[in-house]
Amino acid sequence: MRYLAAAVLVLAGVQCAAQVPKVPGLDCNPKIIAIYDAGPNWNNSNQYVPQHLDFLRAQLKKGTLAVGGPFLGGEKPGGLMVLNVADPRDAEALLQQDPFVANKVVTYTTRVWAHCRAESAAPAK
Repeated sequence: MRYLAAAVLVLAGVQCAAQVPKVPGLDCNPKIIAIYDAGPNWNNSNQYVPQHLDFLRAQLKKGTLAVGGPFLGGEKPGGLMVLNVADPRDAEALLQQDPFVANKVVTYTTRVWAHCRAESAAPAK
């Protein structure tokens, strides 16, 4: 059953990324995923790390960044962020403020994603 629900979510996302699938037992909300890859100025990234981290901390505090972090392993540098915005234009405006983006340390792609969790159980009577 778990795999069926996952397949429904994947297919729903492929058919219409802007629509959040309605799946019994799940509460789904749209988010934007941003995937960072090394950009043309990656070799100079160290000089922008403090400003990039300040940007991330500020977004976490505002609630516009749900979670994020670098990819591990070192074979392909980059990272992933889950943004608490549903509109790709809002994500674009936000990402352009990141010093890593502004200074071409990274390039990025975005995807609309349905963040799904189990619905809360009704309170016992």
